[in-house]
This record gives sequence, C-alpha cells and structure tokens, in this order.
Amino acid sequence: MKKTLLLVLLIAVIILTVSELLLRLCGFTPYSAKTKPWQVAPRYFLKSDSLLGFRPDTGIFQFATTQGSFSATQIHPGERITSFNDTSADSESRQRILFLGGHNIYGFGLKNEETLPFVFQTMYPSFKVRNLAVPGYGVAADYLLITGGMEVKKGDVFVFMYFADHDKRPSLKLQKGTYADVQAGYNKLFPMTALDKNLQPYFTEYNYEPYPLSQYSALVNFMEDKQNIYSDDHAPEHDIAKKALVSLHQFCEARGATFVLVGRRTDAVSKSVVDFCAKNGVHAVQFPLADNSHNPEKNDKLEEKKIFADKLMQYLQQEKLVPVAL
Repeated sequence: MKKTLLLVLLIAVIILTVSELLLRLCGFTPYSAKTKPWQVAPRYFLKSDSLLGFRPDTGIFQFATTQGSFSATQIHPGERITSFNDTSADSESRQRILFLGGHNIYGFGLKNEETLPFVFQTMYPSFKVRNLAVPGYGVAADYLLITGGMEVKKGDVFVFMYFADHDKRPSLKLQKGTYADVQAGYNKLFPMTALDKNLQPYFTEYNYEPYPLSQYSALVNFMEDKQNIYSDDHAPEHDIAKKALVSLHQFCEARGATFVLVGRRTDAVSKSVVDFCAKNGVHAVQFPLADNSHNPEKNDKLEEKKIFADKLMQYLQQEKLVPVAL
C-alpha cells in the first residue's frame, strides 16, 4: 500500500514538474505583481455616488502615466467634454448621441480631443454628443445611470460600446490585472454597482487575492488564469446583463429615445449577448475586434477613430435613427 502511494506521489510530482517546465518553455511565467504607476492632480478624478458607487468629479484633471501625460476636463453632472466649448447646459435643440462604456470610450490615457466621442462630435457638429463613459462602468452602472433619474429626451440615441467584461464589474480577470495597482494605492477603490436577477441594484467590493503559489509557479498562475476566465465566462451576470440591456431598450423606446448596442469583440460570450439583444428588438450591431483599423480600443490614431466614427454614423443612418445629411 505504501509503495503504491509513493508511486502515485512520484508520478504526480513528475507530471507537475514537466508541466511547469513545458509552460515556462512556452513563455508562461509565474505571477508578477507589476504596477503601472500613475498620478492625478489636483485630486482623484472620481468621487463617491450613492446610486452608482462612483462617478466622475468635475474639473480639469492632470494625469501622469508611464506612457506620458494628459489632461481630462469633466463637467457637471459627471462626464468628459466632447468639444472645447462644451457645457453642462442641455437646453439646445440638437439631437443627442450619448456614448456609454468603460475606460476605452472615456479615453483614459488620451487627451480630450483624442477620445472617440470628441472625434465624433467634431465630425458631426449638427448633433450634440455626450461622453457618459466612465472607467469601471458596466451594464449595471449604465442601466442605473439611464433609469435612475437622468433626463431622457425624445430623439436621444444611446450608444453602448459593449463587450462581455461589462456584464460583471469587476471581473476576476480585471481584479487580478489591477491587483498590484490596488495594493500600491494607485487605484482608489469604490463600491461597484451590480444587479440581481430582478434588476435591483446592490454594491460589490474588490476583494481579490491571487493564488498563494502563483508568484512562484507558472503552472499555478496558468491554472488561476484559466479558472478566472472560466468563472467570468460562466458568471450568471451575463444572463442578467441580457435582461438589463433589453430593459434599457424598452425604457428608452417608451420615451421616444433609442438604445444601440455596439459589440466590440467577437468572443462567444460577447457575441451571444449581442445576438440575444438583436433577437429581442434592440438595435444591436457587431463591429468586430479583428478589424483593428476601426478599433478605437486598440488604435489611438486620430484617422482610425474618424473611420470608426464614420462607420458608426452610417449604421445609425441606415437604421433611420438619425437623419441623413443632405
């Protein structure tokens, strides 16, 4: 019996050792708590909010990152500007196009004029473009933002730049990716908004801890990453997001507005949510991530954003959500 047990243990040790070596030969490494240092002045650019957990503060904020510096101008009630003469006054008669999303559409790391909503506003000045995207926001936060009391006008077009990570904030993958920055104090923690199956809000907290041996073993780190991906892909929040997105469509439609879902990735989970929404009456379109020349999340070149903005405008016109320019 002891010999059998020892043999089993020996085989297990050999398998684990070989697996560790093979993973390292393939370029996989143990977890490294590398930070991406950044600073913001004169204060943190987000503030607490009783409904959403947090929202942008108002003011001009100077950021310094490892990639360079940029400034972000945020106006009341908590959104980034889309033109240099932008104001919080909304009494004008132009049709509004309101962008929703996370840090990519907000434009973290970019100057005001380099963000997609700003480029869109510059290209189409006959519309009033608003940048409601906020780093860390997902389906739950945007659902509460729209249904929680903001003015929805007849003719409004809400454009949600979507992928599956928006369904669960923060995802396990995101929590692990930002763990080092959180521990170093670069990322200030706020409660994150979530929705239950009845679309009732509650707050979640960041409480991630990497696997104990992941910093020493490529195998453990690899298994942790795979487990996180599996858990994120099969999280119940994806079904809740489907319900919330269709509900947003109905909420906007009842007020003479339109909700548009733009799928930014072609992974199975993202695509399934976009397809579900399209089958349930939502204006939903897939702009594939593989088309990097039209991808503002991966390409910060101004000309590429213009191409993407033109593509989006063509879709809105085809759907008769905005008038075709003469």
